[in-house]
Amino acid sequence: MPEDVALAVVRVVRQTRETVGIELGASPRASRHLLTAAKARAAADGRTSANLEDVVWLAPFVLAHRVSADDKTPGQIVREAVVRALG
Repeated sequence: MPEDVALAVVRVVRQTRETVGIELGASPRASRHLLTAAKARAAADGRTSANLEDVVWLAPFVLAHRVSADDKTPGQIVREAVVRALG
C-alpha cells in the first residue's frame, strides 16, 4: 500500500469523527476495512497497489453504515469527509 494512500484513508476516517454535528464517526478499524477494500479493488483491476481513486470510490460503500448525524445522511457525511480530507 503506498504511504500516500494509507494516509489518505486515515484522514478520511478521521474526518468522519471530527466534524461538528456528527453523532457517530467511523472507527480506526474502519480504516483497515477501507484499506482492504482498496487493495481488493486494485487487484480486481489487475493492479499491484491501490490508489486514491480506489479510496474515493469505495469510501461511501465501506464507511456509510458506520456513521450517523442528526441532520445529514451517512452518504453525505462520508462524501463531505472525503472532500475535506483529500481536497
